[in-house]
Amino acid sequence: MKKVQEEKSNVPKQVQVEKQKQETLSKVADFSGESVVKNINELKGSLNNTLDELLQNLAGEFKKLFYR
Repeated sequence: MKKVQEEKSNVPKQVQVEKQKQETLSKVADFSGESVVKNINELKGSLNNTLDELLQNLAGEFKKLFYR
């Protein structure tokens, strides 16, 4: 009896999981290899810029602390 109830309660979960898989697959299908590479390169550039800015800020703070 419990097993039947558990199986019935799992059906909506299975439907939801399947729906989520289908949505993910449809999103992924829109990506091409070129667009993935382009997005990765944009992220790398943005990360490099952010790290450079952080380095400059930290260097400035270091100078303030030790070279007053």
